[in-house]
Amino acid sequence: MAGNPEQARVVNRHLILTELKAGKAASRVDLAKKLDLSKMTVSVIVSDLIRENLVTEIGEGEAASSGGRKPIFLALDPSRYVVGFDIGEATTSVALSNLQGNVVGRTTMPTSKDKTPDRIVSQIRTLYDRLVQGNAIDPESILGVGVSAAGLVDKKRGLIRFSPDFNWKNLDLKRSVSEALGRPTVIDNCTRVMA
Repeated sequence: MAGNPEQARVVNRHLILTELKAGKAASRVDLAKKLDLSKMTVSVIVSDLIRENLVTEIGEGEAASSGGRKPIFLALDPSRYVVGFDIGEATTSVALSNLQGNVVGRTTMPTSKDKTPDRIVSQIRTLYDRLVQGNAIDPESILGVGVSAAGLVDKKRGLIRFSPDFNWKNLDLKRSVSEALGRPTVIDNCTRVMA
């Protein structure tokens, strides 16, 4: 990726987050070795991730027998959360998990028989509030929301091109949910999400 530094930074950031997502704490040196990146590259990206409250330092390790500085271990910040919705024809479910993948809470409700977009988004808001308030989570600690729905979904644009279950056509569900919850939102097809 030498020709495009910004793209290389995005890819390297993704690699570091993916490595930390595996759940094992790692130091900057560990990440550099494992991902075959320079220590400087890892250090700069990790500093950005810490500033964005995505990664946290969780403690020191032992210095190497040859001496040197003690490694500082890193992990995804467990005080940051994501919310995932599954809008089904019969049931709408939601789960709240921290960045380390631990499910903090979940709830469901029957999907409204009135399947208009406004009614479904209202249900999503109700479930979201119930989950966030019931688990005493600061809404500002929620980094984003994912929504899965059946049908033909344009993930890039956040559009439901067609949903036979809801008779929706060209619905900008991403914008509607994001506005209702005040959080960045991603929409995808339920089959891809399950995979």
